[in-house]
Amino acid sequence: FTLSGELFVLKLIKKSSNLKKKFVFIDIGAGRSSEQAIFLNKFYPKLTAYLFEPMPYSYKKLKQNISTKNINVYNLAV
Repeated sequence: FTLSGELFVLKLIKKSSNLKKKFVFIDIGAGRSSEQAIFLNKFYPKLTAYLFEPMPYSYKKLKQNISTKNINVYNLAV
């Protein structure tokens, strides 16, 4: 997958954080796949993610792409 400038931030979080601690991630305007949440979920077993996507079509695709219980998807604008 590809990320824009967010890849640098995600790698920095991964490098500097304790992977055993509880980690909360919020993605506002998550789009259709929220690659950021999927990326972080691979490294943080205690991740809880909240994804917000206001567009109905993108929200539907996002729900189809996310299959873990610790990633929560909402059809809301923030």
